Amino acid sequence: MLTYDINNNKEKRLDLLGRLYFFSLPLTFITLPGGLLFSDLIGIILVVKMMFKNKYRVGLPLLIAFYFFLMGSLLGMIRSPDDLRSVKSIIQQTLVILVLYPVMKNYLNYCSNLKKVLNVYKNGVLILAFFIISFYLSGNTFGITNTVFASSRIAIGGTGPNVIARVLVIGALITLYFSQVGFKYRSSVIWYLQFFVISFGILATLSISGILLWVIGSIWLLYVYNSKKNIKNFSRLLVIGGAGLLVMIFLYMRVDFIQDEIEMVLQRVNSAVGVNSHSIMNNTRFILLRDFLDYLGDYWILGVGYSNSNYLVGTVIHFPLLAALVEIGLIGFFGILIMYFYPIYMIFKRKRIVRWDVTSVLSVLIILGDMIQPNPNYRFTWFAILLPVVIFTSKEKYKYKRKENENNIYIE
Repeated sequence: MLTYDINNNKEKRLDLLGRLYFFSLPLTFITLPGGLLFSDLIGIILVVKMMFKNKYRVGLPLLIAFYFFLMGSLLGMIRSPDDLRSVKSIIQQTLVILVLYPVMKNYLNYCSNLKKVLNVYKNGVLILAFFIISFYLSGNTFGITNTVFASSRIAIGGTGPNVIARVLVIGALITLYFSQVGFKYRSSVIWYLQFFVISFGILATLSISGILLWVIGSIWLLYVYNSKKNIKNFSRLLVIGGAGLLVMIFLYMRVDFIQDEIEMVLQRVNSAVGVNSHSIMNNTRFILLRDFLDYLGDYWILGVGYSNSNYLVGTVIHFPLLAALVEIGLIGFFGILIMYFYPIYMIFKRKRIVRWDVTSVLSVLIILGDMIQPNPNYRFTWFAILLPVVIFTSKEKYKYKRKENENNIYIE
């Protein structure tokens, strides 16, 4: 199969501030006054350093997208019923484009740094999984873990279950990726253990969309990183999958909290996708879609204000592209559209041999998840969306070579 590396052996070392930034990015419970994350503070420090060294760069497509978004957001504030809510959401999206993206671009200009950054981010996700498992085993919340919606759905700090599920999905798929590209048996076992630990956290959120993304992403990555030509790889997957299934059955029969968790997931699936016409007609998401054209006629030029669509229907709109039209009008919608489709464009612009690597899979999955998430301006999930952009917009020259004796497509 094919792999690639970089002609220039020099690389930007992942220094202490860089490690701290990517490690703290998924730790959504470490917040500062005003709702900023601790990672935002580190990111701003890194941005200031880059400016002093004349290394601060924002890609032109995303910069154009941000200008459209900002223009639409400012126009939307003319009719906004909640200026403070709009300003906070605008700041969050600003941190995605003007802080997260330049910092990622600074550290990930070299593919050899990708594994380091993914591993550091994954370690932060493991902390979230630790708090969730500790809560189930000991009942200790550490003032961080809680349940919401009177249904035992896990939340972390002020971050809801669906968002936490997406962060955990990113971490779980990173561990699965490392388990496939590592060639040492002992290290692969450790990666698989971490994968199952984080995966339990996903189940604990009872997020149907999160669980679907986890299942689709796991199958996708296993397919990408296991060649059809080598039956040994698929035999290994069957053995691992069978062993994992037996362990889950054993735990389900013997461990009460796992049994309760699986039963709650099944109940939530049944209530979320039930075929009862009455429940479907009263689902707020279907009501929103049904009434959307009425709102579009009133707000397609001057929106109701970014993140303020809840004032129209009494709840948040779970479709961000539709929400953009009524919140920040056509101008802002164009900016949001570019932000989401530019990473997809960059994926298809890649060389075929690396088009669907781990960065592409993560990006597409989180974009799909965001399409049913209200105002998804979270830095910790946009990290996954922006990966294909920052990796393959580097000015470095890439050298592609064939390795006949390898069975995996991986990043060196």
